[in-house]
Amino acid sequence: MSSLEQLYLGRNHLVGEIPAELGDLEYLTDLWLDKNELTGGIPASLGDLSRLWEIRLEDNGLSGPIPASFGNMGGVTRLRFNGNTLTGGLPAELGEVANLEQLWVGDNEGLVDPVPTALASLSNLTTLKAGGTGLCAPQNASLLEWLRGVPFQRLPRCEPAVAYLTQTVQSREHPVPLVGGRPALLRVFVASAQAEGTAMPEVRATFYAGGAEVHTARIAGGSGTIPADIDESSVDHSANVDIPGDVIQAGLEVVIEVDPSGTLNLRSTRPAVESHR
Repeated sequence: MSSLEQLYLGRNHLVGEIPAELGDLEYLTDLWLDKNELTGGIPASLGDLSRLWEIRLEDNGLSGPIPASFGNMGGVTRLRFNGNTLTGGLPAELGEVANLEQLWVGDNEGLVDPVPTALASLSNLTTLKAGGTGLCAPQNASLLEWLRGVPFQRLPRCEPAVAYLTQTVQSREHPVPLVGGRPALLRVFVASAQAEGTAMPEVRATFYAGGAEVHTARIAGGSGTIPADIDESSVDHSANVDIPGDVIQAGLEVVIEVDPSGTLNLRSTRPAVESHR
């Protein structure tokens, strides 16, 4: 069927592997194989479908990696791989899919590692769902800046945060943008394996907008002891202070100073000074 443009086979009970010959359908724009019982790997030949607009492979039993050849799909806008048993990391070649708007890879426990920084080239991406995987966002300034601009995303950070603002709609596992003009809680995590039993020091947070100082918050010391490791499970494990809603705005930056008066040995205690946006 060399002239076929659309193939919808989702929501059946199809079994077996995806035929590599589907990659020969050069005019195909839509390929839906979702919610079947397909197994095996994703054929690399599907990356040859240069006219493809949407491919849905979710909710099957597919295994193995996402083929790097999918980076050749310059026109595809929606890629859905969620709900399988895929393994490995995201291929950097996905950053070349210029028109991509939705990337669903969640509920694949075998997908791991930091996502490639090349994803920051996906200027049209509006949805990135990676919950239920081992994928994470590395501490790369360009990537994190891009990620903040993705309206709907589920991608935790690779490193535990030393400080962040949070509102009731947020969590580290399911981050969403802060809502401007609404109060937030600043959590600062001070941890040191060498400081067990030492009283929590004072913390000072200075907020800037457009390069100008807009707010300073002080968190008094002595409310607890410094833990050995960062633990986000309870507010009792961090130094916390409420931040007024009029401070929360686009482009906000904060400098965190732990023990600004210098009562502790900061070489064994982190963080010393951190800046976050």
